[in-house]
Amino acid sequence: MPCACGAFFISVDIIASHLHVWYGCCMQQAHDCKEELHAAGSRATPGRLSVLKLLEKERAPLTAGEIEKRVKDLNQVTIYRILETLTKAGLVHMGFSGRVAHYEYAGKPHHHHLVCADCGFNQVCRTC
Repeated sequence: MPCACGAFFISVDIIASHLHVWYGCCMQQAHDCKEELHAAGSRATPGRLSVLKLLEKERAPLTAGEIEKRVKDLNQVTIYRILETLTKAGLVHMGFSGRVAHYEYAGKPHHHHLVCADCGFNQVCRTC
């Protein structure tokens, strides 16, 4: 079902021999991550900005390890501290898949996730 804008896009990926179909809205809310951090009472450090921007653009939640691979100039301890700060500020949501924490930008519209029990693939489900 399309979102409020009346349009949607479809993207197809083949991952680990599974066919995955992404549905998404064409409306992306552009905003200033620096302003968002300041409004939440946090300093807009380069590391926080990098992690927040990464989570904002990702379709699925990421683990701290996945974030570390994508944001090369930050070490693991710094990433965990940034994620803790962003979560406490309400800018990032933390959820679990099994025993692994996944992090997602909190500004996304309400949605749920369907997770493949075989490969762990995470699909956003926009309807309840």
